[in-house]
Amino acid sequence: MASAVATTGSADGRGRAVLGVLMAAGVLSSVVYVAADLLCGLQYPGYSFADQVISELSAIGAPTTALWARLLQGYAVLFAAFTAGVVWQSRGLGRLRLTAWLLVAFVLSGPLWGFVPMHQRGDAFTWTDAGHIALGGVMVALITTVIAVSAGTLGPRFRAFSRSLAVVAGVTGVGTFAYVPRMIEQRPTPGVGLVERVHLYAFLLWVGVLAVALFRRHGGPDTGVHH
Repeated sequence: MASAVATTGSADGRGRAVLGVLMAAGVLSSVVYVAADLLCGLQYPGYSFADQVISELSAIGAPTTALWARLLQGYAVLFAAFTAGVVWQSRGLGRLRLTAWLLVAFVLSGPLWGFVPMHQRGDAFTWTDAGHIALGGVMVALITTVIAVSAGTLGPRFRAFSRSLAVVAGVTGVGTFAYVPRMIEQRPTPGVGLVERVHLYAFLLWVGVLAVALFRRHGGPDTGVHH
């Protein structure tokens, strides 16, 4: 009996440790993305965080394209690990299960960006730019949806947080796309960088909070007595 209790406790301990690593990967993924944005933006001569979109840091011929690609590889690995953790913890939990698979869709969409890179401002608008815009629209919808769906998963405080953030993400996502005609026409886009960053940083914040909340709920210290 004592051996069984010890074995169960050891298995639970390992499970909490693994969950802790996977949820920490989610928090770190958000930190890496913000760091990539800041570092590449500061290394791009003349780049405006307020008036230029994040995708311009990885545009064809941009001075930061290679650096952005290396940093985002790290982000992708961390985010995939976090997503695996959410899938693992969502078994038997309907809304969290749907949230998990929406995150899987987000992970699978990552490689698609490489097929539709945007050009720098002043270059000719091509089909890859159109594809980039279309994929961006899909991602805005996906980000807003996954935040909204998650609202019913982890209690009233997380529900209020997620609903508020879903509104922010939706409004700023649509606001970002309001600038698309100006970008296509090669006109100035004052404020587009701020609007887009509110949208994406809202998602990054949500990822971090979800990671912490899931660990606290499913991987916190076990104070129960095993029988």
